[in-house]
Formats: sequence, structure tokens, C-alpha cells
Amino acid sequence: MKNEKNEAIGISSPIVPPEVGEAPKIGIPTDNSVDLTKTQGKIGPDHFRFAELQEEYIRQYVLLADTKAGFSFGIASVVLIALFNDTELRTQITTAHWSVASVFGYASILFLAVSCWFSFNVIVPRVSQVSETLFSFVEVSKRDDAEHYVRDLTSATSEELLKARAKHCYDTSLVCMQKYACLNKAIWFGVPGLAAALMALLAK
Repeated sequence: MKNEKNEAIGISSPIVPPEVGEAPKIGIPTDNSVDLTKTQGKIGPDHFRFAELQEEYIRQYVLLADTKAGFSFGIASVVLIALFNDTELRTQITTAHWSVASVFGYASILFLAVSCWFSFNVIVPRVSQVSETLFSFVEVSKRDDAEHYVRDLTSATSEELLKARAKHCYDTSLVCMQKYACLNKAIWFGVPGLAAALMALLAK
């Protein structure tokens, strides 16, 4: 125990040679103030490539949501028109003649109308809470002129440009999530609406 204590304070002992005791303690901290703070990595081409791929990924999902909403709106609209063009069914519905066909007709009109409304909300252009970046068209349009925007762009660092692109991806993701939330509701209302329309046409 005494030898170990001597080694810890750098005192030579009869067992340990003096040159060993005086050797620097490599890898052993001299105090308890060890800095474990992690530093951020440097901005490189991979970061910009990732941001580019993420933008493309989100853009494809936005376009897919708009396409599906267009189909959903079109199908629901065509079925609604077909229901109103059916003279016999329209008469039963408008004259409050309670029958199986009229009940299913009412239900179909209600569900399909709600489905059309949600589908329309998917397609309608929208802007989320846009971050104040050089990438957003909203923020770009706030500049007095093009020269002002060019000045801000050329004076930005690589890190600032990457952050602007990342924030834009986040803003677009919020829009994408809103679109798919409305699209899911459009489908959930559209499916029972189509089923009710089929039952109304068969039961008239």
C-alpha cells in the first residue's frame, strides 16, 4: 500500500527504479476537470447532399398527396353528380320520402361532400409557420429588391446556407403532414360514402 502511494505522488521506492517513478503518467488526467464536451462536425459536401436528398424526398411525398387528393376529389364528385342525375333517387331524397334508398342517399351525399372538402384542403396551397431563412420564398419576397437578396445570399456562410436549407425542409415537412392528415380523412369519409351510394342505387 505504501509503495502504491509513493508511486501516486512520484516518490521512488526500493522496488521501483527511479526512472520509472519519474516517468510522466501518460493518459492519466492530472486533475478532475475532464472536458467531455462534444464539438460539432465541420460542414461538408455530405451535409448538402443529404439536405438535397431530403428536399427531394419531401417534395415527392407532397406531390403524391396532391395526386391522391385529386383522384379522391374527382371520384367523390363524379359519384355525387351521378346521384343527383338519377331522377328517381333525387325525387326520393328531395321529397323526404323515407326509404332505404333515400337513407343511403342522404348518407352518401354527406360522406362524399365531407370527403371532397378534405380532398380540396389537401390540394389548396398552404404555407406553414415559415422560418426566417434565405431559402423560403416568403422571406425572399420581403426583400426590397433582387440586389438586396443577392447581397444577403453572397454574404452568408456555408453553415448558414445549410441551416436555411434544413429549416426549409422542416417547414415543408409540416405542410406535408397537414396534407396527409387531410388526405386520410378524405379517404375515411370517401369509402363509406361510395358504399352508401352503391347501396342507394341498388335499393331504389
